[in-house]
Amino acid sequence: MPTARSRRGSPRPKISETPETPETPETPETAIAALRARIRALEQGRSPCAFEDSTSGMSPAVPGVMPLVMSLGVPAIDAHLPDGGLRLAGLHEIAGAREEWDDAVVAGFCLALLGRLTAVRGKGGEPVLWAARRADLYGPGVAGLMGPRAVHPGRLILVRARRDAEVLWALEEGLRAPATRSAGIGLGAVVGEVGEPDGTAMRRLQLAAETAGRPCFLLRRRLYAGRAATSAVALTRWRVGALPSTTIDPATGLAGLPGRPRWRVELLRCRGAVPGSFTMEWDDAAGGFALAAPVRDRPVAPRTTISAAAQRRAG
Repeated sequence: MPTARSRRGSPRPKISETPETPETPETPETAIAALRARIRALEQGRSPCAFEDSTSGMSPAVPGVMPLVMSLGVPAIDAHLPDGGLRLAGLHEIAGAREEWDDAVVAGFCLALLGRLTAVRGKGGEPVLWAARRADLYGPGVAGLMGPRAVHPGRLILVRARRDAEVLWALEEGLRAPATRSAGIGLGAVVGEVGEPDGTAMRRLQLAAETAGRPCFLLRRRLYAGRAATSAVALTRWRVGALPSTTIDPATGLAGLPGRPRWRVELLRCRGAVPGSFTMEWDDAAGGFALAAPVRDRPVAPRTTISAAAQRRAG
């Protein structure tokens, strides 16, 4: 009779068979829920693919369907967005509320979003590509404005371009760039300042951001165009205006200095959500946003009186 031996005559090891775990049968309710989630993702222009991440503040809104989203730290705003936060793999437009001087306000709000991204990811070493037609982004001012959660100026990759087309090309190349082999670090996000970008280039940016799984923030600078044209390509479109900052408590010894940055933020367009308006502050210590108290009905600051002697010296 044949025996269970190998060619060299040694007995073959016994293979213990483990019983397979029976799969949980799919009920009609779970199948319908998954189908609805896939249809909702397709209607919103998103890919119904699985995307898992256990990082605090970043999770799929619907497991197995929704892409990675970032909580803004304000439950009221997160609940207003369709994915429970800002979806990162896509294109987001930010414009100023005033045509005259809100370019700096737009840049400040974008830097706050990058600070929030740094806070929830816990990866302060991810560089950010910033492409613009003017080299007016001041690195030390970035660190001072956003506090400890700010993108380190040494991690800002500044690209100077001559036209909007070159800015969009740099953003697309940045989104497609793989992580470096030596450090294993890729770009955390890309930011571009444009006036009136081409619609075809914006669609390419949206596809590149979805493929790379990285956010692309497009800042509409009125300096380059008298009137920024609207677009239906981006996932979200925001309009930001500056508001007076909060008053610092005199007990801190910093009375008279500016408080937290405050904005009037309008969500003009979002796939799967209705427009909304919020008054937001940036908390640099916590690395997140907060809903600001109403500006109206605040106590008026006491008027400082100048003595007659001081007036004579000043005059």
